[in-house]
Amino acid sequence: MVSPRAAGTPPPLRAVGKGPWGTFIYGTSRPLVQWLAQAMAAAYEPNPVWVDFRDADVGPDPSGPVALGAVPEDRLYVVTRSEAKPGPAVTDRTLWTVIRSDEPKDTIAELTDFLRLPPRAQEIVSRAGGKAPRLALVVANSDRVRDFYPRYGQLIRALIDSTIRAHLLPFFASLPPTDPGYLSFDLVFEVRAKGLTEWREGTLRCEKAPADSEFVSGQTSPLGSLPELASLLDGRRP
Repeated sequence: MVSPRAAGTPPPLRAVGKGPWGTFIYGTSRPLVQWLAQAMAAAYEPNPVWVDFRDADVGPDPSGPVALGAVPEDRLYVVTRSEAKPGPAVTDRTLWTVIRSDEPKDTIAELTDFLRLPPRAQEIVSRAGGKAPRLALVVANSDRVRDFYPRYGQLIRALIDSTIRAHLLPFFASLPPTDPGYLSFDLVFEVRAKGLTEWREGTLRCEKAPADSEFVSGQTSPLGSLPELASLLDGRRP
């Protein structure tokens, strides 16, 4: 039986920011997934920080938010694949050079999680995070660097929590996942559409949501019913 909430009108996209949650958005149309991530992040916070993974000497996706001017330059961080590689494993000796011996175990665990991030990511999180209110962070094309990172459970959750503890609200945009680790995110959405030109005929399926979210697992909504997405795409698509 389909729950009444799953069959009803979807909540406004700003509801993704109700809790300190990590959101994963995926689909086969890379530019449409990027636009949906931007719509969700901007619905919560008008000027989200944008991290764009791409190969060196390659420009942004031609029909995506960066190329079409939806991401201000002062909010854009371009990260190449080489810059996205994690640094050396964190050893106990490394930890004790940057923390006091009487630090609580939770603090040590948080720092360990942060140091798992590549140096470039640590720089971005440190620069953008730690501010009130919580800033939205879009991580676009995360599938381009997935080979560098753990694909299962606790380790993925540790990376998500590192950004949340830095007072950021992360939105990861990706092509379809190949391993179950994406279910470590709090909110998971699948964008189903033939492509960007037919976006209004596509759907947004909520695959996973927290119990206290306004979204509900199993809910499927027409993309054309999302005013936040329409306000971005109307007049911007080539």
